Amino acid sequence: MKKFLVGILIFIVLNLYFNFTTYFISNTVIVFISILLFFPLASYLVRFVGISGLRGLGLFYSKRGLRFFCISFLIGFGTWTRMYLLYSYLGKFQIMGVKTGIEALWIVLQVLVGFFLGSLINDLITRSYVIHFLQGKMQPVVIGFISIVIYALDDFWNGDLTLMNFVFSLILGCTFTLAF
Repeated sequence: MKKFLVGILIFIVLNLYFNFTTYFISNTVIVFISILLFFPLASYLVRFVGISGLRGLGLFYSKRGLRFFCISFLIGFGTWTRMYLLYSYLGKFQIMGVKTGIEALWIVLQVLVGFFLGSLINDLITRSYVIHFLQGKMQPVVIGFISIVIYALDDFWNGDLTLMNFVFSLILGCTFTLAF
């Protein structure tokens, strides 16, 4: 029971660390440093519940894993594309202007680095950690379902907790579970 409570506490600490540093710090450089510091912090903390650091969370290279990563990325990218196309069709999304030059390059760099690392960290916390922590304690299908629901509920940081956002997050939540 103590190990289970420690596991829940680690989940909360990692989740709050990531979300508070990315949503409540406005300095881009400090946010980037905070994001990078997440990896040693997570590697250290997960050892308290028997997970062998970042490798134990599944953060290592393998050809098979890369193939599933690409498949899950395409599913996620396709889902986001369909959502924005639907938003555009419904008149809920419109392009207000276009940035040019260095300003555009800086924004693209922030998006590529920030969203990639942000998505990676979010997946490590809400899905990989949950799956590895519960592994062997429940059936794999139940663990996958729990990780998908936790991911969808955790997504309230990124938007309103509405039925549409929740369903959309459930669909996206399936992508990493497929890769896993």
